Amino acid sequence: MRARLTRRIRRAPDERGQALIEMAITLMLLVILMSGVYDYSRAIHAQSVITNMSREGANLIARANQNLSGDEDIDFQNVLDLIGKTAQPLDMVNKGMMYIYKVERVNNRNAITRSLAWNRSAANPKPPRSPSAQNLGGITLAAGQTAYAVEVYYRYTSIFLGRRYEPTLSSISIF
Repeated sequence: MRARLTRRIRRAPDERGQALIEMAITLMLLVILMSGVYDYSRAIHAQSVITNMSREGANLIARANQNLSGDEDIDFQNVLDLIGKTAQPLDMVNKGMMYIYKVERVNNRNAITRSLAWNRSAANPKPPRSPSAQNLGGITLAAGQTAYAVEVYYRYTSIFLGRRYEPTLSSISIF
């Protein structure tokens, strides 16, 4: 049998904690980087959810154009309530708002003939006159045609930056 010769490397007294300090600095930078990636992915997910909400709302209201209850306001609120329930990870009641616009051809131009705000939100219930909803993305309606636009707003709160950074995410879909 051969004996193994091992040499022990001795460190100078001022180099003993170097690896620990390097690991602490690297770990701190990694945690900051991962927090930023996590927060950015939450914002992308929130934008995806509100985009799907506006798309589904416009699709539902366009299909339910047969006046299910006979009252357009009730039908609009029912659709907004339905799509509000699909926003599970988002707090739409406290941080979000939804609007439905009915756009028709009036005097040779597209005009918003009816607008309704979601009545379950704690946000401002007054619907804005959305120019995006009125011009329908450049589409001109023919006489007798109707289009519906659903607009969804959400105030996103960053967990990394706190309340100092609260952008409003929005989406509009037109059917």
